[in-house]
Amino acid sequence: MKNLYAVYLESLDQDLQVFPEEAEAEAKFKELEAAGKPVKMQKFEAHMMCGFDKANGCSAKDADFWEEILYDNKECKLVEHFRWHTDPEPEGYYPEYSLLWE
Repeated sequence: MKNLYAVYLESLDQDLQVFPEEAEAEAKFKELEAAGKPVKMQKFEAHMMCGFDKANGCSAKDADFWEEILYDNKECKLVEHFRWHTDPEPEGYYPEYSLLWE
């Protein structure tokens, strides 16, 4: 079962980082906490998926193809947005994340 752990700062510079392993998230949380940062952590599980969207009319091999998964843990929402990355980033299909509050 897929779990995601979002570690972020309660500030304008959210510095959001998402980890698939709880131990990695805890380590980052403790590092930021030790530095005196206003850090928070949210857990998102597969059963919390509440939305899925993808590029309409594009093949998965198309450079403009994207997919988006929305998770809701009842405190906030995590958007997992997959797209094809190229220079200057390492080439590959991997996610970007954002948090939403309502």
